[in-house]
Amino acid sequence: MKIYIKKNEIEKILELMNKFPQESNYQLDYINSSGLGYTIDMIVPVSIKGHTGDFKVSITDSSNW
Repeated sequence: MKIYIKKNEIEKILELMNKFPQESNYQLDYINSSGLGYTIDMIVPVSIKGHTGDFKVSITDSSNW
């Protein structure tokens, strides 16, 4: 599957990666099922005071359609 993303989306992904330099793995969820456009979410695994979880950030959403 091919996906196309914009330069500003890549820049936002890199900005987030730089804010979480201790992490080495990131998840991108690309959703293109609406028929109108796509959304990209970035999920960063985090650990706070011994509790692990996921931090989800919208890279792009329907406002960019």
